[in-house]
Amino acid sequence: MPQSPINDLEFLINRYVDGQATIDEMDRLNELLRAATKARQIFAAHLNLDSALAEIAAGLSGEKAAVEDIIVLNRNAIFSNAAAYCATAAALLFAVSLGAWWWISHSRQHDHDAQLAPSAEPWTAPKEIVAAILIDEAGAVFSPGKGPQGTRFEAGDYDLLSGIVHLRFARGAELVLNGPAHWTVKDEMHAFVKHGKMRAIVPPSAKGFTISTPSAEYIDLGTEFGLDVDRNNGSSDLFVFDGQVNVTDKATNEVVEEVLEGASTRYVAGVAKTAPDFHSRNFTTPNQIGLIRWQEYARKMLPSPGLIAFFPFHRTLDDSELANQVEAKESAALRVSNGRIEGARWTSGRWPGKDSLLFDGDDEFVQIDVSGEAKEITIAAWIKIDRLDYEMNAILNSDYGDDGDVHFQMTRQGLLRGGVQGGETNDTLIGEPLALGNWLHVAMVISVPDRMRWVYANGKLVRQGNLQREVKMTPGSCRLGNWLPVVGHSKRNRAFRGRIDELAIWDRALLEFELLQLAQEGRTSLR
Repeated sequence: MPQSPINDLEFLINRYVDGQATIDEMDRLNELLRAATKARQIFAAHLNLDSALAEIAAGLSGEKAAVEDIIVLNRNAIFSNAAAYCATAAALLFAVSLGAWWWISHSRQHDHDAQLAPSAEPWTAPKEIVAAILIDEAGAVFSPGKGPQGTRFEAGDYDLLSGIVHLRFARGAELVLNGPAHWTVKDEMHAFVKHGKMRAIVPPSAKGFTISTPSAEYIDLGTEFGLDVDRNNGSSDLFVFDGQVNVTDKATNEVVEEVLEGASTRYVAGVAKTAPDFHSRNFTTPNQIGLIRWQEYARKMLPSPGLIAFFPFHRTLDDSELANQVEAKESAALRVSNGRIEGARWTSGRWPGKDSLLFDGDDEFVQIDVSGEAKEITIAAWIKIDRLDYEMNAILNSDYGDDGDVHFQMTRQGLLRGGVQGGETNDTLIGEPLALGNWLHVAMVISVPDRMRWVYANGKLVRQGNLQREVKMTPGSCRLGNWLPVVGHSKRNRAFRGRIDELAIWDRALLEFELLQLAQEGRTSLR
């Protein structure tokens, strides 16, 4: 059965947003946008344009109603707002992304005679063209004046001294570059790599994406490949992981070799040499970037002032143990044991290679002892909620319900809440319900001296309240992902449904900027 026009529109918008739209699909999308005000309203809503700009977009007519005409309405306002560069990385990428895609529709491949010249030949391009945006990075350090503007990669030269960056070009091609690397962005379909190691992922919408090197030129036919360009002699090694890449002569643009999946080549000054052994493990994938960043973040976590527990969720030889990597300190107000896993199962975490625990039953939990008495406490975790089965759904709760016990949990509506038993709280709800199916950073901070309790989601305050009276905090025996209540309690079941892949506890009250930093450094990506 053929799709209705609206369903067809939504399909095409999703293809566009994902960077997968073909030229024919872009033509069809533009036809729909030009034909109906409703279509333009839906398109603007999908991109979350400012409401006033969305109304203007909906009012466009005829040839002024294509994709690029609608997106460009928001471009100048976004790029000229210097305050946007001080926002969080996720919000920054979102804002820049809206302005960066204005050129995507009807981009045509440039003739081969417009390819980049060898590195010795200077080349200049108009700086106003934003050819690519930053999707993710890990420890990226650029030479002064040779880095992106915020998350925008305009036409020009870039010199990555160290770290890893993941770029997405306007037509959908993606590059993951490992420093040190030096490259030139010409436009949304052309780049020159002077030296460095990179992985390219090229969807059908970017078929023909071309990378030049000092030794050869590579035209991708919609595939995935790795390229390693030597810094000393400019030789380039090509490894085709999927599909086909054509090698062309830089002077004549003629195809000199067709390289298929599983094959590799080496060129030195335009001359084919003995091909290197084929391998892919040395070329970073987009999914590995977050894990690399997190590993550095985890290393920096251990000396954090007041940190008394850090569970990175590394699976060990003993599948029943959840290891706390922080050694007990004499000065610490609280001491935290290793965890004992009951029922919860090891599974994949935020990235391939990162472990987490899956909680999917009423009797599944991790038993952790938090002994001692504290005046302040911060509990933070990365969670992914599958569903909310009960009136209360536990993150980390003290057993039973005695005065001094600490509870951190969610309501059936996905609202975070928590506190210390006996210290009744006059609550103010600020945030929205938590989203299901996404990795989220959640945190609760309690300060008895300040008589305050704050709750955060992804580094932003979502609930706060005043403790009505002073109470001693003695968490004691706790359950991660569950609760052991008083026998006969009417709200006995509070079992968590989903995954947890990090837990940290401090015996001090972290500040909001610290929690925001934790959420940013542990994020799955900039997107």
